[in-house]
Amino acid sequence: MGYGTAVQTAVGAEVPSGDVPSGGALARPSTARITTLDSTRGIAALVVCLYHCLAFVHWTDGRTSHLVRGVASRLLDGASAVDFFFVLSGFVLALPYLGTKARSLEVGDFLVRRVVRIMPTYWVGLTAAIVLRTLLAPQWSFLGIAKPLSMDWTAPLTRHDLFQHYSLIFGLNLGLIDGPIWSLGVEMQVSLILPFFIAAFTNRPGLKTVLAIMAVATLVPYIAGGSGYPFMPLFILGVVLAYYSEPLKAYFGRQSKVTRYALWITAMALIVNRSLQFWWRFPDLRQEFVSGVGSGLAILLVASQSPASRLLTNAPVRFLGQISYSFYLMHLPFVLAAFMLMRRISSPDWLTILVALAAAGLGSTALFYAVERPSINASRRTSGWLSRGAPDRSRVGMLNG
Repeated sequence: MGYGTAVQTAVGAEVPSGDVPSGGALARPSTARITTLDSTRGIAALVVCLYHCLAFVHWTDGRTSHLVRGVASRLLDGASAVDFFFVLSGFVLALPYLGTKARSLEVGDFLVRRVVRIMPTYWVGLTAAIVLRTLLAPQWSFLGIAKPLSMDWTAPLTRHDLFQHYSLIFGLNLGLIDGPIWSLGVEMQVSLILPFFIAAFTNRPGLKTVLAIMAVATLVPYIAGGSGYPFMPLFILGVVLAYYSEPLKAYFGRQSKVTRYALWITAMALIVNRSLQFWWRFPDLRQEFVSGVGSGLAILLVASQSPASRLLTNAPVRFLGQISYSFYLMHLPFVLAAFMLMRRISSPDWLTILVALAAAGLGSTALFYAVERPSINASRRTSGWLSRGAPDRSRVGMLNG
């Protein structure tokens, strides 16, 4: 798999902190959030940004440089962060509908909320990236790499390219504007069928049925095709974890600190399995599954307030979690811009990385306050509007939790 990650996918997914309140025909996700999960999303977005920054660094042949490069390449694994966000998406999108007080799920409302939550920020961020691309294309040669991360800002943009990018769901030529947005396309494609899987869990299935649902999810890529559906099992794994979240959180909460720290180490090792294994390079898809299992374990540890998760409650990390979608969306255009401009004046790489991080942080913060936060509020206001006043038969499934 390539680089990048889908953030707040959990891109744009709200993270409830408890059961969905009763009342009304539709279960509405709580506006409260598990802030530590937000923080993990922000840290993962930062990891991806650093991963991309290191792709442009001119490493020397010294022993120290070799050591730093080796350690960084194993800890800053952007591909594994993608798996984490896909599992997190399934978890936080399903949790409001699978709690003890959850009610029926309306697929239309689910999709409307996703579109309102994701697309306005995406459209503005994409437009900003196109502007940067247009202005800085003449500086491309200063990167010193022909097509870094398979991207090329010098290639012409056609109307078809723009249609694919702005529609998001119909596939992308990833190297033309902003490479990491491929995972947002995955989010939107999976969103078309994910609510039907969530609805199946609102019937409170037994273990055999849960395993059957997961088996069906693994067949979706072969039935539906498309760039997003090979990742469907990771989303469904998140849904399964949401379904069993209460007993699992209770189980982890009963463990000793030593055990929970050991589980954290295990989770991290599974997530970055690509980088840690030297003896066996198994196929990419199975690497995704191993990373997904580690991601699920990490999510449960955070949700159960294990000791390590308390490090995620400080204000800067929480803010990074808040803006993580905007940060993910905008970081690579700003990183590219910073490296092109700083290379032109022969700036050292360490200073260029600091400038790139500052530019990405400021740009994504502006996008968050100008567009993303209003989109969050609009998404909450749209909850249930399709089902208001509609007869019960119009609701998909009428599956009560």
